[in-house]
Amino acid sequence: MELVDLPDPPLRLIVGGHSYDLVQQMEQARTEEYRAWEHLSRKAPG
Repeated sequence: MELVDLPDPPLRLIVGGHSYDLVQQMEQARTEEYRAWEHLSRKAPG
């Protein structure tokens, strides 16, 4: 893999197109859930 030669390699790497698509879908679902509850999150101190 060309990863070995990178001067600043990633901490995490998704290997494979199918895996990458699944991770993207999971991230989108997580973001949608965060947005759905944003109003409550912002009410809390911190």
